[in-house]
Amino acid sequence: MKYDRIRKAVFIERPNRFIAHVDLEGKRETVHVKNTGRCAELLVLGTEVYIQESSLSEDNAADFTINNTGDAAWKIQLKQNNVELEKGQWYRLSLDAKASIPRELMFAIQRDGSSDDDGTPYSGEKIVELGTDYNKYETVFQMTGETDPKALLSISMGAVGGRQITEKHRICIDNINLEKLMHRISVNSQ
Repeated sequence: MKYDRIRKAVFIERPNRFIAHVDLEGKRETVHVKNTGRCAELLVLGTEVYIQESSLSEDNAADFTINNTGDAAWKIQLKQNNVELEKGQWYRLSLDAKASIPRELMFAIQRDGSSDDDGTPYSGEKIVELGTDYNKYETVFQMTGETDPKALLSISMGAVGGRQITEKHRICIDNINLEKLMHRISVNSQ
């Protein structure tokens, strides 16, 4: 197996099974640990380790650097206004996403509640666990409410699930797609 973008660092500590702190050229950095096993005999203070630089940078993706998520999911959002949903129509909402650390992201198509605080999610709120490689996430739903020409696509990157993150990290989102489905989708195929 060949690895690209490899750099030497010195291991400092591993606060949990997903991340480690290393000294990279005199600067303390937080890195993702691909092997979530114990690794206690390998990850010892002062050990020389090799890290792989993230491939998160994408030419056409939305690329967010987040220092602090805040204390609510909606504190950091990507939104698209004026998404038209037709009553009775089935839809598939999908996107590709990844992050520099394991964390959750939430997405939905909802009523635009900017005038009355009623942001009812038409699609339900989908919470997904992001990894360091792109994965495709999707939700299938039927518009059961009245036709809404001003629905809102909302991708929340704040404290999803109540988990505030104060560690600097990045999220990349690409290939956001809302498609009308020609037929009803059974519950088992969602």
